[in-house]
Amino acid sequence: MLFKFFKSIIMSSILSTALTFAQSAGVKQIIFNEQNCPKVFYIDPVKGDDTAVGSRSAPLKTLNQGCKLANKHAYKKKEGVRLILNPGSYPETLQVSGWEPGAALVIEAAQTGTAVIEGADRFTDWEKKRGYYTHAWPYNFKPYDKPLPMNIGKMTLRGQQREIVTVNDKLLLQVLDKREMKKTNVNCFYIDDNEIVVKYPDLEKQEVYVSVRPAEEDWSKRAGQLVDFADSRKIALKGLVIRHAASPPESMACKFQNCKEILIEDLKLYHNNWFALNFYHVENATVKNVSASLNGANGFNMHTLKNVRFENCTATNNGWRAWWGGWDDWLFAGLKICVAHDVSVYNLTACKNVGQGLWLDWDMINIHVSNAVLNENYSFDRKKNGFGLFAEYSLGPILIEDTVMKKNNAGLYNSAAQNLTLQRCTLKDNHVAQIGVIQHKRENLRNFETKAQIPWKKVPPTNNIFEECKISGKMLVINYYDWSHKPGYKDFLDTAVFRNNEYASTEARPFQTAGGFVDFSGWQEAVNEQNSKMKAGSGNSKWGKKY
Repeated sequence: MLFKFFKSIIMSSILSTALTFAQSAGVKQIIFNEQNCPKVFYIDPVKGDDTAVGSRSAPLKTLNQGCKLANKHAYKKKEGVRLILNPGSYPETLQVSGWEPGAALVIEAAQTGTAVIEGADRFTDWEKKRGYYTHAWPYNFKPYDKPLPMNIGKMTLRGQQREIVTVNDKLLLQVLDKREMKKTNVNCFYIDDNEIVVKYPDLEKQEVYVSVRPAEEDWSKRAGQLVDFADSRKIALKGLVIRHAASPPESMACKFQNCKEILIEDLKLYHNNWFALNFYHVENATVKNVSASLNGANGFNMHTLKNVRFENCTATNNGWRAWWGGWDDWLFAGLKICVAHDVSVYNLTACKNVGQGLWLDWDMINIHVSNAVLNENYSFDRKKNGFGLFAEYSLGPILIEDTVMKKNNAGLYNSAAQNLTLQRCTLKDNHVAQIGVIQHKRENLRNFETKAQIPWKKVPPTNNIFEECKISGKMLVINYYDWSHKPGYKDFLDTAVFRNNEYASTEARPFQTAGGFVDFSGWQEAVNEQNSKMKAGSGNSKWGKKY
């Protein structure tokens, strides 16, 4: 009794300290004065002419020419420039490097969703041969055979391709040859020597787009992106559609590298072969009302962020290229953030992705997630991936509020994330567990700002708080699949605080302690469980959904 008394005092202190950290998590709204752009160039892909002056009545034709004139004007006049894109398709790649005139560059659709930066061309004049349709194919998109990180090399040949075909804005499955096409009972296509072959009824009557950009093979020269900004500041993209990028693995449809003061608003990125939107070493940015869905890998892939805010973003049904390649072991998520300080994520929807819904990966400090929906994310192996929220190897604090995690492989998967707080969250009907915890052996944890390093053994999943959460399903809280790291799970149990939660389960013993699986009363004895309750009827297989 004396031990439990002192443990209660210690846990109360941890709770108070952790909540203080958590309540400070996140960043303030980032102010980007994109309205201060007195110079405007108009661009029209149909009526424009690149020799014109770029006025409303005499627009330019291409986005690239608009950026050239904007660059010249901004450096000469030291004032911001706005490029207004009239409705239409912009079949070009864009690279901007070193934009730092002290003034902003805003690239904006005249009407949201009508200006499309297009990686595909529309193919017509299809020839019907023996029940299939063929078209000349002048490109040589070789499979991506360069070394890939860790075990991503396990992807099959189909996962290494980058051709995309859509019919009436619906994605077609890519197969490798005619024999596979004959065995497949869905509409599909393959590339054979100098022609593309499509199985689709009445194809000549449909709207068919085939990805052809970026076409370069030398990825070392930043050629893997449709839109690429580097070493720049004060950039805004507004109201655009970016689609059909034929980017190889590890490349992106839209990338910002070494950039500051960035605004991404009202964008739609879809049917891109690999990552859709990528930040790498980005500071002071807002990503607002952006949909990155139906992409081959991650919707959002973020690395090394400082002071970034995501608001009202959607990332659903991503990862089809990885799935086609038979590989989902790691890397993929709707929104993946790796190495980040001072980041807020508000009103995120990340559902039905291969891999995770939201992945907070390594060196997460001062993170705030609120009102997220992270449901039905999946993988081939239910125990390895497919988590609603994956919180990994971080000191925190990380605050997750009012977030729903349903029907994933696991709702929350904590792999050595410290100072993690869940408040008013719902974790329900996740297949393996609602909360899974583990500590992996790995390299030192490194703070990207201070460069300080901490040995992995000193980063167990400690000081977690679960408060006013609704947790229901089969297994509730367990040491996830790797039994070789029980000490980390014990650290989790010894320091976690569970308060005012509501539990329900179909299992008689849905909780795991250091001594084994227990019922709710055993759980209350083993951990710091305060004022929580178990739903009447739990432990009876007739209650709730059966697996």
